Amino acid sequence: MEIHVTDFDGFFHSSYSVIVTKEEYENRYTNEHGYNFIKHDGLLYVTDYPEPELEYVSWSVIRSEKQIEEAFNPDRFYFENWRSE
Repeated sequence: MEIHVTDFDGFFHSSYSVIVTKEEYENRYTNEHGYNFIKHDGLLYVTDYPEPELEYVSWSVIRSEKQIEEAFNPDRFYFENWRSE
C-alpha cells in the first residue's frame, strides 16, 4: 500500500510516497475524530485531515507532541490558532 506524505522538518517542505505493508496498513489506529495513524520504519504517520477515503488522503510524519494533541483534540487546536491570530 502506498501512502502520500507531506512533510515539514522545520526548514523544508517535501512530498513523497511511502510503501507500507498490508499488515501496517490494516493495523492503523483511528481515533474518535477520524484521524488515522500508521507506524512504519520507526516513524509515526497521521492523516492530515479526518477522511473516510484513505486512498485520497495525505499523511504527515509526527515530529512533535503538538501534532498528536491536534489529532486528538482538534477543537482545542483550532481555538488556540484562532485565539493567537
